[in-house]
Amino acid sequence: MKFRIGVIGLRRGMSFVDVFRLMPDAAVTAVCDADESRLAWFDEQRGGATLLTRYEALLNADVDIIVVASPAPLHAQHSIAALEAGKHVISEVPAVWSLEEAEQLLNAARRSKAKYFFAENCCYWHFVEVWRDWVAAG
Repeated sequence: MKFRIGVIGLRRGMSFVDVFRLMPDAAVTAVCDADESRLAWFDEQRGGATLLTRYEALLNADVDIIVVASPAPLHAQHSIAALEAGKHVISEVPAVWSLEEAEQLLNAARRSKAKYFFAENCCYWHFVEVWRDWVAAG
């Protein structure tokens, strides 16, 4: 099975596009950005995906997973909408801007059959792992 990926936000989202291009079981099939010049650049440089300017169109696109790399204040809203549309979510940081948004996102993830993945990777930095080990050792 090849996973069909949609990406909202072609600034930060380009790192995901480039990683998915290396994966034989994934294909970026739709990209969304409000900036039409960024979409045109994407089409020239990468191509092969449906270009969208409205997030609602991405929610209705034939994708399995939506990468939420839109401006940070929209991450919770976009993730919740994707989960409600039955799309799996990979969300950039930060996931939320308030405790209220955190509760809304948690509830959406619990209601959805789709999976939510928070794409934070700082926890894997070597010094963070060392600090964790120090704390665990007392």
